[in-house]
Amino acid sequence: MDEKTLNQIAVIGMGAMGSGIAGELIKAGKKIVAVDDKFQNTETLEETQEKFWRQLFNAKPKNANSGKGLFYRSKKEVEEAFAKVTWLAKNDESLKTQLLNCGAAIEAIFENE
Repeated sequence: MDEKTLNQIAVIGMGAMGSGIAGELIKAGKKIVAVDDKFQNTETLEETQEKFWRQLFNAKPKNANSGKGLFYRSKKEVEEAFAKVTWLAKNDESLKTQLLNCGAAIEAIFENE
């Protein structure tokens, strides 16, 4: 698999773990297809997006040498990060096409016991 193939990665399940994974992938410069069944509800989608971006942009390093967190210094950098994520519900018409364009998929769905 070449580098180009892994340019876009699907993250299925955007709870705490999926959001964290997606954030790290964005930090690594990847495009993300974020999939979650709760995105069928527009209000829930907007709440999830707001929480995700707040976590992503407010991440603070534990110390100056930790290298953790994302710090965007310009409007252009923020817009570029936003453009890296496609948000889809599991019943979205374009889901199959989007997933076929991904080099990998990471499943992070909460499992009930």
